[in-house]
Amino acid sequence: MHSQNFGRTGKKVAVILVLVLLVISAGIYGRYYFLGGDTPAAPAPAVKPAPKPAKATDPVQLTFVSVPRAVAPAAPTPPAAPDPNLVSFEKDIKPLLSAACGSCHGANRPSGSLTLTSLDAALKGGKNAGKAVIAGHSDQSLIVLYASDAVAGHEMPPLRQRATHPALTADQLALIRNWVDLGAQ
Repeated sequence: MHSQNFGRTGKKVAVILVLVLLVISAGIYGRYYFLGGDTPAAPAPAVKPAPKPAKATDPVQLTFVSVPRAVAPAAPTPPAAPDPNLVSFEKDIKPLLSAACGSCHGANRPSGSLTLTSLDAALKGGKNAGKAVIAGHSDQSLIVLYASDAVAGHEMPPLRQRATHPALTADQLALIRNWVDLGAQ
């Protein structure tokens, strides 16, 4: 009988109260249960309160931050002026060309009208292909391009003669390139 006096409204309030308690406990303990953790032994840390908004009368507080300056990359240092005395035709290039190229480009009936026995003749070039040496430009000088096999069909010495006339070594080619780039003196 006592439950009859409780009434419909009381039952509704009791059901709502139980549901609220279930939702609260599910929120507190459910995250630990479903996310694989233990129940909290201590309360969660308090959230730091947001700073109070500044008032017009508050002093202005400035914070300076060090920001690295953008520094323009240093201009490349120009190469030192080459010393033309480092490589000379008479001392370094003539003996090399005489030994490697003299049998075909010597003074007697030079192949392609190109004589490599003197500086003037090497700078003059031959009649068939033009200037063999362009002072200051080894990348355009035919003597370098042909000797380094950079132009197909114009390899020097010719590929068919390599058994008796070996190609220049990398060091010899570098010496000729250096001589041409220094001005072919």
